Amino acid sequence: MIEMAGFRNVLAHEYANIVDERVYGHLQDIERFERYASAVSDFLGDQ
Repeated sequence: MIEMAGFRNVLAHEYANIVDERVYGHLQDIERFERYASAVSDFLGDQ
């Protein structure tokens, strides 16, 4: 999950330095996005 948060930060804050190949590589693991979204949802539901 730490890696996904870092990736999100790059997309949100360092968009001028985005490497297309890196974005594409991250997008190939859709299960990772599903786990990340689920963890964020669970966290927010606990708040």
